[in-house]
Amino acid sequence: MYPVLIVLNSDSPIEEVQLNSGRYLEIECGIKSPDPNMEIKWTKNGVPWTPPQDNPKIYFAENKRKIVFESIKEEDNGNYMCVANNLYKSSATTDLFLQSPGNSLLN
Repeated sequence: MYPVLIVLNSDSPIEEVQLNSGRYLEIECGIKSPDPNMEIKWTKNGVPWTPPQDNPKIYFAENKRKIVFESIKEEDNGNYMCVANNLYKSSATTDLFLQSPGNSLLN
């Protein structure tokens, strides 16, 4: 089973991804900026989001550019958006929906 990488770009349409639970997933904020002080923040379903501290299998990587899910679960469903605080105030978003092994949508 191959890892899944989703790259969010501000000029891309909203992307809906359907994955089986238990898969490895990376969501990357693909916003590029020449600003070395660019700060990236994430939201899930419109609310500021950080990986849960009680789950070491979900974490930020590459200076918050990526969210890594070592094993996605039903509670990971949602709309994830990265917001870059730079000169352009760019943002990008994706919807993540998980499927059970029986292929029924968990959302």
